[in-house]
Amino acid sequence: MSVKNMNSGDGETSYANNSGVQKVVMTKTWGVLDETLKDMLTTYNHDSFLKCMKMADLGCSSGPNTLLVISHIIENLSKLQEHAPREIQVFLNDLPDNDFNNLFKLMAMNTSTNTNTKTKSNIECYIYGAPGSFYGRLFSNNSLHFAYLTSSIHWLSQIPQGLGKSNKENIYLTTTSPPQVFEAYSKQFERDFTTFLKLRGDEIRGGGRMVLGLLGRSVADPTSKDEFKLRSSRKHLPIWLQRGL
Repeated sequence: MSVKNMNSGDGETSYANNSGVQKVVMTKTWGVLDETLKDMLTTYNHDSFLKCMKMADLGCSSGPNTLLVISHIIENLSKLQEHAPREIQVFLNDLPDNDFNNLFKLMAMNTSTNTNTKTKSNIECYIYGAPGSFYGRLFSNNSLHFAYLTSSIHWLSQIPQGLGKSNKENIYLTTTSPPQVFEAYSKQFERDFTTFLKLRGDEIRGGGRMVLGLLGRSVADPTSKDEFKLRSSRKHLPIWLQRGL
């Protein structure tokens, strides 16, 4: 089974020109993102954080949204004044077939996110590619201060186990999907998300943070046409901790 990636390039059908919904979801996380970074850097105000903050954008894809989130983070870090890091290393992660070439070309044309340069805020920014699945190890132990992900963790690591042809070749849940298909998708997501959290727990150092932006719904029916919901996952953290995540 081949692993698919988003349409490359910057043409009419490319992901770069068809990611407006993802941008909306991403910008809805700004408040939580800003608060999280401020809390991290003002609470753990020691040399490791101030000298060089290391962060990862997981599932970054290849469009302008990646530039937007990096620019936003740098802009808000600069507002922290004495708490702001002097340098920031950004690791852009996606599957190996992701169009990293187009992504770095876009960054070369954008002065606020130009790779390996000093930004307008005088925070030196170094940007690297980190290809690989985020359902596997990406970084060494305790090497990251911050991780960010939005609109990508709903992509599973594989076709749900035991699905077979019971979903009639659909790649998602539909109103005609039988109950065993709903259960198969739910179990696969639980396995994948548990793996994801355990891996990031190894990679993010003590005092570090992670912000996840996921599409959700307010009703149990997964086929309902629900509108965007933005909710903090903080109330779920004690449950995850009890499970050892």
